Amino acid sequence: MDIDAFEAIVRPHLALAGDDRQMDLPALPEALLTALAAWQPLLPEAPYESWTVEPRERLLNLYVEGCLYAARGLLERARPAEATPWATRVVASAPWREEGYQALMQAQARQGDRGLALKTFAEAVAALERELNAAPSALTLWLGQRLRQGEEI
Repeated sequence: MDIDAFEAIVRPHLALAGDDRQMDLPALPEALLTALAAWQPLLPEAPYESWTVEPRERLLNLYVEGCLYAARGLLERARPAEATPWATRVVASAPWREEGYQALMQAQARQGDRGLALKTFAEAVAALERELNAAPSALTLWLGQRLRQGEEI
């Protein structure tokens, strides 16, 4: 998939998600999921070409936002098994994005695997320390606490 086609499919859905008139349930058209599933780094690795840094980062951010959008949409539809791979893509592509860990923990817990969700919580804490030298947000800590107490998230 070329860059223009990828952006033309993904951007409008993210714009809707950021709109104040946001829908109760985000749209998850097949074209969006297909574009995200087909995504690969769209610019070749060229470490000596500084002009590629900004476009690569922009496209990676768009991909990560799209995957997070898909994961959240599927969680809102009570489809945690389908949300898991999208949240996993966020964590793998952007380990500094705490929202990816949050979605992944929710998906895992809603599938009945609290142990795995707690492991993901521990990975989130370690990744945030490693990547950003930061502690997890109050929401991530709250999710971890609820998991430890056996409560739903």
